[in-house]
Amino acid sequence: MKTSPKDPIADLAASLLAAADSPTRATLIASAFVQLIPDCACIVHRILFDRLPSTWIAIGKAGEISVRQISQSSPNRLTAPLLSEASKAHIYLASDIRREDYAHVNVSRSIASIAYLPLRSKGIMIGVVEILAFSVELQTQDLEELVPILVLASPALLAAVDFEQQRQNLLDSVHRMTQLYDLEKSLNATLDLDAVIALIRLKSGA
Repeated sequence: MKTSPKDPIADLAASLLAAADSPTRATLIASAFVQLIPDCACIVHRILFDRLPSTWIAIGKAGEISVRQISQSSPNRLTAPLLSEASKAHIYLASDIRREDYAHVNVSRSIASIAYLPLRSKGIMIGVVEILAFSVELQTQDLEELVPILVLASPALLAAVDFEQQRQNLLDSVHRMTQLYDLEKSLNATLDLDAVIALIRLKSGA
């Protein structure tokens, strides 16, 4: 009996459903990019526009790199164009890149090209995928193969953020209830019941 070839997009979708938190989902997304593009590394950034200046946070990665600076308060000269042309991917070849452009990562290899792909939801940019290719000069057609992953990535990350917010709200509610319970126990432990009963009788005229 022949087995059908694996569909990497279907596998990614199943993995995303099984993972609830945004760091795990971001790592799965980054790994999917690394599998499709040979000899590269990938970082998934969330962009928080509710802070001034906007904050870029690396929430997932894959490949032969480590992140030196998790949070960046402003884009660099390569990522700045994304804010004004959010619907457009950008590719930079080695001749266009300076070491300070990727100072937020630790990498021991030369970089042939870097690509930035916006993550959008309902016309709003929520993040950026950063791809560092070590031996290949990325071309526009290379990025076209990544579109199905981008389609999955944005709603998956937003759903994870929503889940995390609901979980945090629940934890906050439990914490408040625990504080009230502790306060009640403290009051009961220190309350002079006989004095309270005598006061009730006095006030009621008994």
